[in-house]
Amino acid sequence: MKTRQLVEGAMIAALFGLVSILNSYSAGMMDSLVGYFMVVPIAWYGYRYNLKDNMIVAFVSVLIVIFTGLPMFIFIAIYSSMFGLFLGESLKRKLKKEWILLGGFIVSFIANIMLYEVLSGLFGIDLIAQLTQSYKNAIEFWPSLKKYISLSQVKNMIPLFILGVSFMECYVMLALTQIILMRFHIPFPESFHLSTFRLSRKAGLVCAILLAVSFLLRSNGMKNIFVNYTYYLTYMIFVVAGLSYFSFFFVLQGKPGASALLILLLIIPITPILYAIVGGIDTITQRKNTIYDEIMKNANHGDVKE
Repeated sequence: MKTRQLVEGAMIAALFGLVSILNSYSAGMMDSLVGYFMVVPIAWYGYRYNLKDNMIVAFVSVLIVIFTGLPMFIFIAIYSSMFGLFLGESLKRKLKKEWILLGGFIVSFIANIMLYEVLSGLFGIDLIAQLTQSYKNAIEFWPSLKKYISLSQVKNMIPLFILGVSFMECYVMLALTQIILMRFHIPFPESFHLSTFRLSRKAGLVCAILLAVSFLLRSNGMKNIFVNYTYYLTYMIFVVAGLSYFSFFFVLQGKPGASALLILLLIIPITPILYAIVGGIDTITQRKNTIYDEIMKNANHGDVKE
């Protein structure tokens, strides 16, 4: 058994080295895509064996990438390994879906904060310059957009951008890993489809208080990083709750793929506000959760028609 464990760990480390070399030959064009898939073997190994052994495999894998990969890919390998370590341990301990989502988001958020706020100089990433250029390109294509959103407003949305990227990366890695690992008969707590996002009334109340307090502090001139991220994080939670509400009813209509369209609509400035309002109302009324629980209750009793 120990021999098999060592062989499987060595194969994972070798896989990291192989994709690192291939990524170097492609000049880093596959950075993020490969990073999403690298979560899978670490999570799989962590589910089968203990955390200490998985940490050793992850460390060796990253060490190989350091000697074979591009600088940016080294960071991605560390990010993927951290996420895989967390996910493997969570599945083994059979944590609830909400805790897996929260923990995965925290790992993604910390990684992106390190990338954009700490390691930007090392990797030559200037997020403000990139957003400025994107804004100018958008204005050239759609001049009237300048009436609705200014460059300063775009820069103020950097915390929301980082939070949004963190959430999307967490969601993609969880969904991708679930699809692959379930084929190896590794159970997941529930589906990670957007429509299944649940926010209790108590959690919603806490988020609403934090949102209100941070909004008042920002309105009175206090815009430090903690206040900004608290405001945008709680705001985004209600946006996701609204997204989940609409997505859920699309699923009931037999159109689960409509979730992608709902996400794309976020590029329209008024849409996130609409989602947040709907998410807040649904959190108070708990309408979606009530219907969802009723469907699951009927399904467990065999009342749902095939």
